[in-house]
Amino acid sequence: MNQSLIKVAVLDLYNNEPNEGMRSIKAILERFNKINNGLINYTVYDVRAKDEFPNINEYDIFISSGGPGCPKPSDQKWEKDYFELMDAIAENNKIEVTSKKHVFLICHSFQMMMNHYGYGVIEKDTLQHLEFFQFIKWMMQ
Repeated sequence: MNQSLIKVAVLDLYNNEPNEGMRSIKAILERFNKINNGLINYTVYDVRAKDEFPNINEYDIFISSGGPGCPKPSDQKWEKDYFELMDAIAENNKIEVTSKKHVFLICHSFQMMMNHYGYGVIEKDTLQHLEFFQFIKWMMQ
């Protein structure tokens, strides 16, 4: 079976914050590669800290990480560029029949895109005001 190389762009939204998310994404991709004889090639783009973005024509899959902070719009340059990339992928998929792009949004990036497309509203978590034990007591009622 002759399989083509799958190209993956990993969009790092952690803004240089220490995290397990990027380590885990890389570990999963490396494990997949080991099992599948190097079937994928991935590149990490430092979206928030360096405003780095891939060319959509060079990749098949886009994995967008979680990240720190509030996912509400902030009008920062990286965010504008991020939404332009995601919109370009969506437009590509409307017209492309055989080479659609695939996107996996994780946590922060998922919330950003749901807000961007108007599929949901980002609101403060009301449970964060409860003490842990009060929450457990409430759950057991």
